[in-house]
Amino acid sequence: MSSKRLPPQKNKILIRSIIPALAGLAVFLADRFVKHLIYHSMYLGESLEILPFFSVTYLMNTGMAFSILSGNNTLLVLLNILILGFIIFILISGKTSGSLESLAYALVLGGASSNIFDRIFHSGVIDYIDLGFWPVFNIADSAITVGAVLLLIGLWLNPEKTKKSDVS
Repeated sequence: MSSKRLPPQKNKILIRSIIPALAGLAVFLADRFVKHLIYHSMYLGESLEILPFFSVTYLMNTGMAFSILSGNNTLLVLLNILILGFIIFILISGKTSGSLESLAYALVLGGASSNIFDRIFHSGVIDYIDLGFWPVFNIADSAITVGAVLLLIGLWLNPEKTKKSDVS
């Protein structure tokens, strides 16, 4: 039996779009699942110690990271929708420089989508990962952070991208 290989173009499409999309979807679904469990089984402010350095604490964040812009939910929903639209445009238009950048945007998209879901349906973001020395956060926040770091690494590894201009 001979093993069939994907043509290089189909393999490139798989790596640059399908795998990152699955990663973003996995982030969204994992975060939604945990938030659902916490929302339906804990009281707001309740904390369960899992390990001496890790607790599950149910908090509602009405701001951004570190509670910046707290209480401005409508503004944050609109801002998040604009950011999501921009990321979707970049991914659909194929303007990413490679699979690392596509994965980075997909992680940000998955995390931001879960957090915007909270903003729309709960008027704030459900946070639950409590390390004791850092503000409480969630899986979506982690994915957004990892995605942003990957974008910075991509710019560092490919500095020509920032110098390129679409004007020819």
